[in-house]
Amino acid sequence: KLADGSVLAGGKNADFDVYTFTAQTTLQGITAVRLEALADPSMVKGGPGRASNGNFDLTDFRVTAAPLNGQVAPVSVKLINPKATFEQKGLPIAAAIDADKKSGWAVDPQFGKDHAAVFETATDVGFDGGALLTFTMEFNGNNGHNLGRPRLSISTAARPVGLDGDAAPADDQ
Repeated sequence: KLADGSVLAGGKNADFDVYTFTAQTTLQGITAVRLEALADPSMVKGGPGRASNGNFDLTDFRVTAAPLNGQVAPVSVKLINPKATFEQKGLPIAAAIDADKKSGWAVDPQFGKDHAAVFETATDVGFDGGALLTFTMEFNGNNGHNLGRPRLSISTAARPVGLDGDAAPADDQ
């Protein structure tokens, strides 16, 4: 984990991978999730992907939410209206939330640049007493096309939620 709230992947780059992140929040009325794919000099062509050309292929992005009190099982958060700073031809951000486990979002030829996507939630998310959010990213499209340095954030901004604004890590609670 880096100081800016992103996570830098390391070790052997798997052919296909699943990343799972959990976070606790006391925010209620969450309207969107932002996923950033950040460039890093440690990756080929600066990334933001771990593939041999610097790309990634996010084939599935899911979020669940559960109350921190544990009295209710996690529920799937329906994600809608995805937007991205850039989409590779034929690999749009909407493919990361469709029912096809092989279609995905990629950014070829824009390597060495930061990219971002925002997904609105179909309904406001949050629970009295706080929520445990689980973010799952799957990379099942092309061999080794995993994300190198992701950063996640949530928003309570009014819909429609745009891509503008900078994300920053939340204060530790």
